[in-house]
Amino acid sequence: MPRVALSLSAIFVLLAVGWRSFAQYRRTRDFGFRRPARDTRPLEKLAGALIAVGVVGLLASPGITMVGLAQPISLLDRAALHVLGILLACFGIVLAVWAEFEMGDSWRVGVDRAEATSLIKHGLFGHVRNPIYSGMLVFALGIFCLVPSLLSIALGVVFVFGIQLQVRGVEEPYLARRHGRTYSEYAGTTGRFLPRVGRLS
Repeated sequence: MPRVALSLSAIFVLLAVGWRSFAQYRRTRDFGFRRPARDTRPLEKLAGALIAVGVVGLLASPGITMVGLAQPISLLDRAALHVLGILLACFGIVLAVWAEFEMGDSWRVGVDRAEATSLIKHGLFGHVRNPIYSGMLVFALGIFCLVPSLLSIALGVVFVFGIQLQVRGVEEPYLARRHGRTYSEYAGTTGRFLPRVGRLS
């Protein structure tokens, strides 16, 4: 199963990062990546670092398992969980890429506080405010099911914590300042990662 997980990880990177950024450049002459500003708050730096460690680690965890540096948890290393992992990983890839393209020209990796982008409220964003992160979380769960090791558990915790910090401490405050009442009304009717869960009052 580590080989399957590694293949799915490669597909995720090619589609969600490579293909999406290339399409963004063709449309806007901008790859969509934003570097942290010099005056970036420590919270934002921490969130970015945790997400980076979580993403890179989870993508690399199948290879790490293949070379014997991490061992699957025998109780969880079962065929049924492997099948579930494949389904979750594939669904996570589709969800993340679909949401990325629904953002259109507003798609970004990182936040530039001086930049104004449109607030996307259609499609998946009409039900969930962060469907890209939702897809990434589902994908990460799928990878864990394929290579269920203590390492993947630890990396998963780091990843989830980083996303929570990024969304709650960086992106939601930025969008609230940028879009004001429009964002407040939108956030009051849509969930954070799941429909109806995490609505802001």
